[in-house]
Amino acid sequence: MTTKSTLKAADWDLLKESPQLIETMMTEHRSGHGGLVGKRYQHILDKVITEYKTNNALVNDVQEFNKNPTLNSAITFDQAQKKMEQIGTLLESNVDSPDADAVREFLLTISQHFAEETSEGLFGMGSDVSKKEHEVLDMMRVALKATDTDAQRREREAQQEKAAAKAQAEAKAAEEAAKKREAEAKAKA
Repeated sequence: MTTKSTLKAADWDLLKESPQLIETMMTEHRSGHGGLVGKRYQHILDKVITEYKTNNALVNDVQEFNKNPTLNSAITFDQAQKKMEQIGTLLESNVDSPDADAVREFLLTISQHFAEETSEGLFGMGSDVSKKEHEVLDMMRVALKATDTDAQRREREAQQEKAAAKAQAEAKAAEEAAKKREAEAKAKA
């Protein structure tokens, strides 16, 4: 199980900012600058952070940090996207699979809420997600390695690891059985 205490400090620093990076990516095209500068959409992030329920400790740690975050208002869309890609790599390589999936789900939920809440529907009341927002959502899925292709690859790799572990266990059991037979043969002789 991965928690903030099991992550390197730099990895935790990157992960704890992830909801704010989403805010930047989802709102910059509307406000003309980083979403963290204007604070126009902060209520969306606050709402998702407080209403999202999970038993995952790592997600709970990220939520807890973001209840009173220290915000970096100078971050741009491109910088946020690069950091999201780093988070995707972090989740893939340094976070246990169930925890990584829980973080991905949490971040994509935030993204979807931003897309819906800032929709361009009639008088802002619609649920139409704009083409630009769809593009940003797709960018996030790719950055977080949360596409269907990524999930299938991870599943394939997990099955390969299980098969390799099973083969290794069978080989070890066969080797031990051979040693036991050899020892019994020596004892008889």
